Amino acid sequence: MKRAASVLLCIALVAAATLTMERSAAGGEFVQVVRIGGDRAFPPFEYVTDTGAYQGFNVDLMNAVGIELGLSIEFVPMRRPEVLEALEVGDIVAIQGMRQTPARESQFLFSDPYLVNSSAIFVRAGEYSIFFLDDLNHRRVAIQALDAAYELVRSVPYAVLVEVDDHPSGIEMLVSGAVDAFVGNKLSGINIVQRRGLTEQVKIVGADLAPQPYSMAFRLDRQDLVELFNRGLAKVKQSGAFDKIYVKWFGTAIPPNQTGLQLKRLRLLMTVLGLIVGGALLVVAWNISLRQLVARKTAQIAGVSALNKQILDSSDEGIAAVDADLRFIWANLTAARLLGVDEASLVGKHVSDTILAPVVYRTNMRDVATGSAISFRHDVQIQSADGTSRLFRVRAMPLVLNGSPQGNDAEPERRGALLVFSDVTASVRSEEIEATSYIMDALAMSISGIASEIRKPLQSIRAYLQELPCRIDQRDFVEETIRFVPAQIDHVNDLIADLLVFSDPPAPQPELFSLDEAVEEAIERASDEATARGVIIAREMRPVKAFADRSQVMDAVYRVLSDAVSSSRYMGTVAVVVSATPDGWAEVEVCDRSPAPTTLGPVPPVSPIFRTRAGKIGLGAAVSYKVLQANGGLLTATQSGGTVCIKMRIPRHPRH
Repeated sequence: MKRAASVLLCIALVAAATLTMERSAAGGEFVQVVRIGGDRAFPPFEYVTDTGAYQGFNVDLMNAVGIELGLSIEFVPMRRPEVLEALEVGDIVAIQGMRQTPARESQFLFSDPYLVNSSAIFVRAGEYSIFFLDDLNHRRVAIQALDAAYELVRSVPYAVLVEVDDHPSGIEMLVSGAVDAFVGNKLSGINIVQRRGLTEQVKIVGADLAPQPYSMAFRLDRQDLVELFNRGLAKVKQSGAFDKIYVKWFGTAIPPNQTGLQLKRLRLLMTVLGLIVGGALLVVAWNISLRQLVARKTAQIAGVSALNKQILDSSDEGIAAVDADLRFIWANLTAARLLGVDEASLVGKHVSDTILAPVVYRTNMRDVATGSAISFRHDVQIQSADGTSRLFRVRAMPLVLNGSPQGNDAEPERRGALLVFSDVTASVRSEEIEATSYIMDALAMSISGIASEIRKPLQSIRAYLQELPCRIDQRDFVEETIRFVPAQIDHVNDLIADLLVFSDPPAPQPELFSLDEAVEEAIERASDEATARGVIIAREMRPVKAFADRSQVMDAVYRVLSDAVSSSRYMGTVAVVVSATPDGWAEVEVCDRSPAPTTLGPVPPVSPIFRTRAGKIGLGAAVSYKVLQANGGLLTATQSGGTVCIKMRIPRHPRH
């Protein structure tokens, strides 16, 4: 026993000489993971991208605060009603961004404000009859449910409210013409407009609505967290990091449009002047003045018509109108070019007689044109005239003939449809190529979690060794120390081994092998863990040959499969599919098909990328990404509904 104690004392001295243990700002406690909730679709503050990455101004700010405080932030993106419920039941400790209104001050504690947020009225660029809230009478207005501006718009009599799930949906309905205005968060709306290249189509009118401080929100019983995060926010501002994050996410604002107001005043002035001049000329030469007035108005109408045609023809998107029978009644030059026909010959042609024919058979275009459906957006493969396959993104909305409704219950007359379409082949392919970059972005955001996972065992070891001299005579304590310390060292060693593999994967020794057999071996390695956790591994195997380092590929598949099993819920299902792709790859797909949680929304799509077994964080599939990359392969993460999938592609033949 004395010999063992001497060995442990030596280990303690070495550990004390080589390690520097850090404390967090939270009263000297060890680093801990803090769950913070946020909106899934509220750019640029916080949103989940198409590939599953969670990013935004609030996300970057919370990460910066976590670094200052020594905290590891775990983000939980949800819909707005769900994030409020999650805070109430204690599943999260804070909401990372919320307007501080008088009504909410009785429900939450707020941090020091870090922005002044306001709402704004967004309209189309050609709209000159809406400037203030009162102008929204008898207009269709998009508004996000539970948004701070909701009560403002609801107070406008006879305004037709169209509730949307998020700000991007509201902007999209505005651009498509489905609504006359969108009222929402000013900064978020500006970011959406700029990111989607809509600055020439959308403008802000009137003054800022209800400017209010924007802060973090906490439960009423967590004053300690308010004080803690106030210190972190202050440090981030003092360091200059806040200004850099702000510049990154909020570009040049859309200037309040004054043209409409000036035009309104000019029209009023011209009307008064016209009455005076007209009255005088009426006495002198009524007939002559009348002919001149008609000539001027005709010239103005002709000029406006020519300008409208020039604007529409210069659009990068094809714009066309069809009647209820789906025959073209008008199209701009871009539409004719994309369809490969002459502009004049396109009028009168049926949609099914053009390359857009697949849209007729695969969508509800007929219902939109006859007024029984609102709109649709559809991506369709088009066979171009030159024989190449292209991807067209097509949107359709009803043609409104009688203007806006004149009351809450009135419906506009609809006949025909407006089609907006573009060739998105290049952009979609680019998105597919860049999909793997989000894995690396997610890895960078979780480095603090990896460091914390290494630090915790070392802190525990030091605590045991500090107690050992005083409790050397306690046999139970000594035996627990002898058991606990090597286990923690092994855990740290595993993490460091993963880091070494990630930073410098071993050189592969490629060979031709049966991928399905290698995957079966990986499943066999993970079967004990799956059985212990009550997880079912479903498999669909096809005989496929691959050319790579067999042992490295099998290890990469095992890492992904193990992470999926450890992240899956009890009685969940992890599906493994091995197949060959038409473009020459051997593919292994691992999908976590566990049922989605009922209160906190879907699992974040990057969750299986990092190991979260028993509350521990590791590199997981990030190591697999580097190993597959060294073998000439590729790893990507996707999400569809509540199902998260990792796809691993391996070459089937030597790649030269």
